[in-house]
Amino acid sequence: MSGRKAWLGLSVLFLLAWVLQASGQPPWHHQGRAAPLAPPCPGGVQRGEPQGPHLSALWQDQQLVETIELSDDQVKALRELDFTYREDCLVVRADLEKARLALRRAFAEETLDEKAIEKTAQEIADLKGKLFVLRVRNRLDVHDLLEPKQLQELREIRRPTGRRMPPGRGGCG
Repeated sequence: MSGRKAWLGLSVLFLLAWVLQASGQPPWHHQGRAAPLAPPCPGGVQRGEPQGPHLSALWQDQQLVETIELSDDQVKALRELDFTYREDCLVVRADLEKARLALRRAFAEETLDEKAIEKTAQEIADLKGKLFVLRVRNRLDVHDLLEPKQLQELREIRRPTGRRMPPGRGGCG
């Protein structure tokens, strides 16, 4: 049975490598559309990963700031949180891209080192997990900064359109 699991795992890794190699485009490539100023975070968005502006970027939307009545101190704290989150995201995203490149290189070798490939695949999974945790931590930090009334207003604003707030420029995730 363990040989069967190993074969299945190797097959999945081969399929992953084939998909990565076949695309030839960065994951944030927009065919026929203007590319965003920067690839969205986390991880240069892959399928199944969150995308769009992150919650701490709401300080950039002046109309939203006025609507939910953010204080100057809250705007300042959100701005700091936003840039800290973006910096943290960039570091992890760079490591993720290095690991993806290492995986592509490993699959390009004539003889495959299964242990190295599995280790790199695990590293990629761990880095994606770090990005997810960063996003969750960012959301919790924003929740701690806002008053209950502001949180309720934000939920009501977000609910009708189904869009993530704030609309406009992308961010780090």
